[in-house]
Amino acid sequence: MLISTKGRYALRVMIDLAEHQSDEFISLKEIAQRQEISEKYLESIIRMLVKAKVLDSLRGKGGGYRLKKSPEHYSVYSILSLTEESLAPVACLEENAGGCPRTGYCRTYKLWQGLDKVIRDYLEGVTIADLMEQGAAGDDYVI
Repeated sequence: MLISTKGRYALRVMIDLAEHQSDEFISLKEIAQRQEISEKYLESIIRMLVKAKVLDSLRGKGGGYRLKKSPEHYSVYSILSLTEESLAPVACLEENAGGCPRTGYCRTYKLWQGLDKVIRDYLEGVTIADLMEQGAAGDDYVI
């Protein structure tokens, strides 16, 4: 499993919106500048999040985006599952895999099921609020 740029940027957008949340909408331009992501690329990510009803959007002057719910209601898994084709560690565990003919005697199937469960459980257990609390990279150095 390799998380795409789209998935990583979607998480950054969600954290950014959570850190700057208010009753006001935040413009695409502001988010793009703070996150150093091109507006054009960011547009496609935000469109996906709006379509999935994760974000509210408002067009026109004073428009932009904001979270529909508070940051603790969004798991990392819920966001990545919107952006990634699959989070399964192997093809036979993908959502539309249709079943592997070797499942009945595959010596590694339970291993992959276990890994899939660990990944899902871990990503479900981390929220956008948790990521906000981690602080900026490099702020954890202690002498």
